Amino acid sequence: MECGENRRPHLGHGLCSLCYHRVYRETEEGRKKIQVTQQRYAASAHGQEIMRAAQQRYAATAHGRKKKREQRRRYERTDHGRKQKRVRQRAWDAIPGNQEKRRRWTRLVRETLHGFEDVIPLGYEPLVFDVFGRACIACGVEDQLGLDHHRPLESGHPLLHNAVPLCKSCNSKKGTTSPENFYDGWKLTEIEVLLWETRGEFERRFEGGTAP
Repeated sequence: MECGENRRPHLGHGLCSLCYHRVYRETEEGRKKIQVTQQRYAASAHGQEIMRAAQQRYAATAHGRKKKREQRRRYERTDHGRKQKRVRQRAWDAIPGNQEKRRRWTRLVRETLHGFEDVIPLGYEPLVFDVFGRACIACGVEDQLGLDHHRPLESGHPLLHNAVPLCKSCNSKKGTTSPENFYDGWKLTEIEVLLWETRGEFERRFEGGTAP
């Protein structure tokens, strides 16, 4: 009655087997039965394997990668996402050497934005700390040290051979001030001498200034 086919065995209501199942799937009972069957198959080992393979194929596509990035960004904007991100960051920072890697990457990005492409090798930060005595050159404290641009980056001076250790407080006070307006004459002379020593140690340690 539906498709005009008379070679298949009819089940009822004048329908062949294919049309009968199609009509049955459109009913409420048929939809529920199909849903239960799909759930059972998805819970099976074979169904899970097929689903994982399909997800991997989709994730390898350009659209899949884009959607995954969008989902990650939306999740990281939630309270739970921000909390988990901080937990992962602390765990990553706890690994020896990773904090220096993160600070090095931040400096490279910042200097690239200002048009500089000088390579700052790993180990440059502890080298500067060793030459300057692992203390803030301005106030002498040994906590919360970081590398500061002696001559401001905004004035066209990259960090390489221009780095002095400053604590977080002194670094904030100095900002983009020129060294002549921040240090006194004796301290400025001392810093210039230590910068020359840092350059010489850098050339010895990294074989003529090339990154390892």
